[in-house]
Amino acid sequence: MVRLTADLVGRAPQTLNPLKERELCLRANKIPAIENLAATTDGYDTIDLSDNEIRRLDNFPRMKRLTSLYINNNHLVRIGDMTQLPNLHTLMLTGNKLQNLYELDPLAKLSKLTMLSLIGNPVSRQPHYRLYVIFTVPSLRTLDFRKIKAKDRIEAEKMFANKPKAPVGEQVTVSSMVTQSTQKLTSEQQTIIKLAISKAKTNEDVDRLERMLLQGVTPDQLAYLKASAIGGGKKATPAAPAPAPAPTAMEVEEAAPVPAPAPAPAPAPAPKEAPAPAPTPPPAPAPAPAEPVGEEEPAADTAMEVEEEKIPFDWAKLKVVDLKKEIATRNLDGKGKKADLVACLVENDPYNEKS
Repeated sequence: MVRLTADLVGRAPQTLNPLKERELCLRANKIPAIENLAATTDGYDTIDLSDNEIRRLDNFPRMKRLTSLYINNNHLVRIGDMTQLPNLHTLMLTGNKLQNLYELDPLAKLSKLTMLSLIGNPVSRQPHYRLYVIFTVPSLRTLDFRKIKAKDRIEAEKMFANKPKAPVGEQVTVSSMVTQSTQKLTSEQQTIIKLAISKAKTNEDVDRLERMLLQGVTPDQLAYLKASAIGGGKKATPAAPAPAPAPTAMEVEEAAPVPAPAPAPAPAPAPKEAPAPAPTPPPAPAPAPAEPVGEEEPAADTAMEVEEEKIPFDWAKLKVVDLKKEIATRNLDGKGKKADLVACLVENDPYNEKS
C-alpha cells in the first residue's frame, strides 16, 4: 500500500480534461485512506482516486473548487462527513462495497450534488434503493446514469415521507438507526437490543442485528438477544420444544385407522376370439389359348403385274443433257441430235420391246 502523501500529490499527473477542468489523477496507487489532500491547495476541479483500496469516504479538507470526485473500484464501506466539499456536483462510487441504505444518508448534506453513480455496490440491489436515494438527496438529477423524472420524485415522497431524519449537524450512526427502527418495540425490548449492539464486536454482528431489526424481530430472536446480551455474551440456543406425552391405549385405539375393505378382484378378461382366416381369392382364370396363327401365304408375285402395268417411258420429255447421261449410264452408243438420242433410248428400252 502507498500512503497518500504530499509528495505523491506533487508527482501525480495533472491535466486539463475535455471539460476544460484541472484534473488530478491519483489512480491505481493502492491508496488505503484519504489524507493530506490539503497539499492540493484547492487548485483542482476534479480528483480521480479510482482503482485504489480506500475504505472510508471522509477526511477531506475544505475544498471549495472541487466539483467532481471519482472513487470507482475501491473498497468503500462507509461514507463520512462530506460537508467540506460544498460545491461537489458529480460523485462516482461505482464498484465499491456499500451495503446498507442508511450508509448513503451523509450524501444528503451535499446540496449541489446532481450526478451520482452507485452501480456495482450491494446497496444497489436493496429493495426501493432508487427511490430511497432520490428522496434522501433531492438535488440529484441523474442516478446511475439514468435521469430522475418527476414521477420518480412523487413516488419516493409517498414511500419515504414519514422517514425519520437526523437533526442538522448530527451524524447518522448505527445507534440512531436502531433507535428509529425500534420505536414500535417495548422499552424492555429496546433495552435488550441496545445491549446486544453495545456488546457487538465486529461490523458483521452489527449488520446482522440491523437486518434483524429492519426485517422484524420474532420472539425467538428476542430471547436469543436477551440471553446473549444479559447472560454475559454467552449465546443461548432457543429451547427445544417439550416432548409430547405418550398417548393412552384408548387414544391409540381411537386413532388407529380402520382398515379399508379389500378391493374386489377385477373380472378376468374374456378370451380373445381367433380372427377368422382371410378368404382366399378365387384362382385367376387361365388365359385363353392363343389362336393358332396360320402360316402367311406367300405374297403373290406381283412384280410381273407391276411391270406389266408400267407404261413405256416418254424419253422425249428429257433434255439433251439428261438423255446423254442416261445413254452413258446404259453404255449405249448414241450420238446426234435430241431425236437421235430419244430413238436410241427407245430402241433399247425393254418395255418398248415388250409392248
